Amino acid sequence: LVGWLAPALKPTLRIAKRINIQVELLKSTDLALVFKSYEIPMEHLGVLGYGDSSWATMPGLRSQEGIFICLTDTRFFDQILAGSPKTAEKARGTSKGNLEIPMYPIIWKSRRISRVVRSTFSGETLALVSTVDLVVSLKGLLNELTRGDCLPDQGKAMILSDCMSLVSNC
Repeated sequence: LVGWLAPALKPTLRIAKRINIQVELLKSTDLALVFKSYEIPMEHLGVLGYGDSSWATMPGLRSQEGIFICLTDTRFFDQILAGSPKTAEKARGTSKGNLEIPMYPIIWKSRRISRVVRSTFSGETLALVSTVDLVVSLKGLLNELTRGDCLPDQGKAMILSDCMSLVSNC
């Protein structure tokens, strides 16, 4: 958190002290991730991946990528693609239009991109390539565990990105 905030804020000593106080408060608080139980039938088990990057936010104008990959129910893929609040309300009865889908995080990481990138687009592309690589590997592992073969073209997967120029060029 501090590594991300510091370059963005260019903190003064006063701000740095406030950040340290908040970090110490977080360290002294018991935090937990809570996952609701949801049973996914094996025939509907799929992989959902999301890749993102931030361009030139690290020291030396280096870029960072974030990857989140989870197992989920493939019956929700259509609602994710539709993205409309009405569809989301029908899916889980939420009043604010947020789509709630069962997710079981498998991989999440944030790291410096190993290559020099000259634009947001190239950073997003590298983050998405890393995400696709991990999703294909995970699909192959799941197929081997559930079906006895390791063909990654079996089963469903979805890759998401917030980079509209990248998505429209795929």
